[in-house]
Amino acid sequence: MIRQELKHLWKNKILALTTIVICFVPALYAGVFLRGVWDPYNNLKEVPVAVVNEDKPVKMDGKTVAIGNQLVDKLRSNKVFKWDFVDAATAKRGMDDNKYYLSITIPANFSSNAASVQTSNPSKMLIQYQTNGSMNLPVETVASGAIEQIKAQVQSQVTMEYAEVFLANIKQIGQSLETASNGALEIKNGNQQLGSGLNQLKTNTSKLTQAINQLSDGANQINAGVEQLVDQSTNNAKKLSSALPQLNQLNQGAQKINNNLSNLTQSLEQVSALATQKSNTSGDPADLLISNSLVKILAGAKSLNDATSQMSTSVDSAYKELDQSLSDVNNPQTTNRLSTLKNGSKQLANGLNQLSQQAPQFISGVNQLESGNSQLVSGSNQLADKLSEGAKKISATPLGNETANQIASPVSSSQSKKSDIPNYGHGLAPFFISVSLYVGCMLFCFVYPIRQVANPNAKWYEWLASRLAIGFISATAMAAILGLIMQAIGLKINNVGQFYGTTILFANAMMFVCMTLGVAFDNPGRFVAMLILVFSLGASGGTFPIETSSGFYQSIHNLVPITYSLTGLRSAIAGGISQQSVHDSHVVLAIILGVAIISLALAMFILTKRKKTQAHQSKLDGKDKLLVSNY
Repeated sequence: MIRQELKHLWKNKILALTTIVICFVPALYAGVFLRGVWDPYNNLKEVPVAVVNEDKPVKMDGKTVAIGNQLVDKLRSNKVFKWDFVDAATAKRGMDDNKYYLSITIPANFSSNAASVQTSNPSKMLIQYQTNGSMNLPVETVASGAIEQIKAQVQSQVTMEYAEVFLANIKQIGQSLETASNGALEIKNGNQQLGSGLNQLKTNTSKLTQAINQLSDGANQINAGVEQLVDQSTNNAKKLSSALPQLNQLNQGAQKINNNLSNLTQSLEQVSALATQKSNTSGDPADLLISNSLVKILAGAKSLNDATSQMSTSVDSAYKELDQSLSDVNNPQTTNRLSTLKNGSKQLANGLNQLSQQAPQFISGVNQLESGNSQLVSGSNQLADKLSEGAKKISATPLGNETANQIASPVSSSQSKKSDIPNYGHGLAPFFISVSLYVGCMLFCFVYPIRQVANPNAKWYEWLASRLAIGFISATAMAAILGLIMQAIGLKINNVGQFYGTTILFANAMMFVCMTLGVAFDNPGRFVAMLILVFSLGASGGTFPIETSSGFYQSIHNLVPITYSLTGLRSAIAGGISQQSVHDSHVVLAIILGVAIISLALAMFILTKRKKTQAHQSKLDGKDKLLVSNY
C-alpha cells in the first residue's frame, strides 16, 4: 500500500509538486514575516521625530541653567530615533502631513520651572509630546518609553543641579556653624565675665541697701529743713515788710542831713573865703587863726558831707534792694517755687522711702539674675560644643561633585540574563515557527487526498501505514526545511538538537491531528482544525504573556497544542527554561501525536468497515460522496 501510494504520487506530477511546495510553505510563511520584523527596535533611528526647543535659560544662584539646551545636546548623541530639531510651526506641519511619528516640545519655562524649587511655590517641568498611533502603534509605545527615558535623564540632570546648589549651601552652613561656634565661645567668655560682675554686684548689694537707707533718712531730714526754711523765709519776709517804712524814714532823714550839710559846706566855704581874704588883708594873727580854723572846719564839713552822702546812698540802695527783695519774696512765682521745692523735697523723701522698702526685692532679683547667668553659662557651653561638633561633621562630610552625582543618581542596575534574545525576530520566532508548521500541516491535509486510497481492496491498517508514511515524510520535511531556512536568515539556535526535535515532533503531531479530523469528518473536520489554529493564536501566549489575555484565553491556554511547542522552541533558541518544562511539553506533544494516530487508525477502521457494507459505486463525480474512495 505504501509503495502504491508513493508510485501514484510519482506519477501525479501536479500532486507531487503541490506536496513539495506545501513542505516549503511553513518556511516561506515564517521566514518572510519574521525577516520583515527581524530587528525593528535597532532600526528606530530611521524613524523621524520632531524636537522643538523653546526653553529660555535662567540664573540659579549665579549659575546659568539651560536644561533645554542640555537635553537637545543629549538627544543629538542619542540614536533611538532620527531626531529633527525644528521650530513649532515645522513640527506641527510635519505631524499634519504624517512626516513625523512623534513631536516633542520643550516649553519656554522649562529651565525657570527647574529653578523654581528655591521659591515657595515650585512648578513642575513639563515635556510636551504628541504621537499618532494611526501611523504605527508600536512606535507610539516605544515613543512613550523614550519619553520616560528622557524624563529620567532630565530628572537626573536637574537633581544634579539641585544637589550642587544644596551642597554649596551646606558648605556655607558649615562655615556659618564654625563662625557661630566661635561666637558662642565669645558669649561663653562674656557670660563668665558677667557672672563675675554679678558676684561683685551681689557683694555690694548690702552696701547699696545701707546707702539707700541712709539716703532715705537724709532725704527726710532735708524735707524737714526745707519745710522749716520755707516757713522762716515767709516769717522773715513779713518782718522785713513791717520794718520797711522805718527804713524809708531813715533814708529820707539821711537825705535831709546830706542836703543840710551840703548847704552848710557851701556857707562855710564862703565864710572861709572871706576869713582868708580878711586875714590876708589885715595880717592880724587872730584873723589868721580864724581863717585856719574855718578851713579845718570846712574840711571836716566836707568829709562829713561826703560820709553823709555815702550813708544816704547806701540807705537808699538798701531800701530799694530790700523793697525789691520783698517784691520778689511776695511774688507768686517765688511763692510757687518755694511750694514746688517743698513738694519736691517731700516726694524725694517718699521715693527714697519706697526705694528703701523695695531694696529686698532688688537683692532677690540680683540673686535670680546670678542663677540665670549660671544656667546661661552652662547653655553657652553646650551651644558652643554642639555648634563645633556640627561644623566638624559638615567639614568631614564629602560635598563635592561625586556626592552631588550620588544624590542625583543613587540607584544603578546590574542585569544578569538567564536567556539572551538578540532581537525582536528571535523573540517571535518560536510562535511563528509553530503557527507556520500548523498552517503547513493543515494546508497539506486540505490539498492532499487523504480520504482516498490507491488500492480499494487494501486493509485499514495498510491505508493507515500509507498515510503515516506520507504524513511523517511531509511533516518532517516541513520542519527540516523551516529550520534550515530560519538559520539561513540569521536565527541563532542555542540547542540545535532540541530545536529540530521540537519542530519535528510538533509538525508530526499537528499533521496527524489535522489528518485525523479530515479523514474522520471531512470538511467539518478541516474547519475544526482551522478553529484550533484560531484559538491557538490568542491562547498560546506566543506574542504577549498569557496573563495579559482575557480569562477565556487563560482557561484554554493549556488545551491548545502551540502552548507546548513554544516551551521547547524558546528553550532551544535562547535557553532560560527548565529542562523539566521542556520535557513535559515534549511528553504532551507525544501524547497528542499518539492520540491522533490512534484516532486516525480508529477512523480508518470504521470507514473501511462501512465501505464493505455499502453497495459498490462505479463512478464518483470527483468528490468524496462515499466515506472512502479509490483514486
